[in-house]
Amino acid sequence: MATADELQLCSTCNKPSAKRFCIGCKKYFCSMDFKEHERQLSIKFDNEIVRSHDELLDQIQKLEKSNSFSLDLFDQIEQWKKTTINKVEKAAEKAHHELVELIGKQRTIITKQLKLITEEIRCCREEENFVENDIDRLKEKINEIKQKFEQFNQKDTTQSIIVSNDQIDWNRLIYIREPQRNLDYSRPLIIFGPFKETINDQLINDHPDTFASCIPHTTRPKRDKEVEGREYHFVANRKQMEDDIQNYLFIEAGEYEGNLYGTSINAVRDVAYSSKHCILDVTGSAIKRLIRAGLYPIVIYVKPRDIKWIL
Repeated sequence: MATADELQLCSTCNKPSAKRFCIGCKKYFCSMDFKEHERQLSIKFDNEIVRSHDELLDQIQKLEKSNSFSLDLFDQIEQWKKTTINKVEKAAEKAHHELVELIGKQRTIITKQLKLITEEIRCCREEENFVENDIDRLKEKINEIKQKFEQFNQKDTTQSIIVSNDQIDWNRLIYIREPQRNLDYSRPLIIFGPFKETINDQLINDHPDTFASCIPHTTRPKRDKEVEGREYHFVANRKQMEDDIQNYLFIEAGEYEGNLYGTSINAVRDVAYSSKHCILDVTGSAIKRLIRAGLYPIVIYVKPRDIKWIL
């Protein structure tokens, strides 16, 4: 009697006894066509991932060697400096320093993001362990970084140089600022102060279409009637969660009765991109982690009416 494997047809030559299965495209192949499938995957990986990665890396490396994209800004600074040299020399030097810091800051952020993809590409090439899903995922990541780079590289001076009239604060006459971000998500909300728990609960209960909480992660075993993704995201591999915490993929995490609990950046991002403000009950250090992840929270401090409220 024929086995299940023997009854499978090769998706390429349509011959029986296709025993090789690709977990990416979910198709069966005979040995010969599976080798060709792997070869085509390798070509696609090189064309769509490696080439795009290398082109983006080359542009970033050129950025490290030249400030040419910002020459228009420096020209405006120098022209303004020449006409008001006696009054504003110190302010111009301050603006120059701020601009260099801004360029370095953005370059560092983009370079760090691309470095992670560089390491993943190197690992994929060395181990030859990748499928269509990996190519699509890496391609999407590279395109995201490329869009950020192109947005930063645009020569828009109107939002960067500010020149006031004679009624001025000389320390603020000219300065560099980052262009205002156009956010495509609902910003997380963090409330500090007395009764913050009550306020958080009331916002979620009274306005469920506007506010929501995110689902935390835990290594604790799932209990009866608990549902994955409702009470918690249950993590079976403790080592994996520990590694994710070390890699700053959680804004806060801790251990209780031998189990890890934490709020992941992705969990907050899921709520933010569902057009709802994610209500977070966290410490101040979580704010920095959210900002590093590109999630800019609204932070509100509720001032107590009387000192007795906080004693």
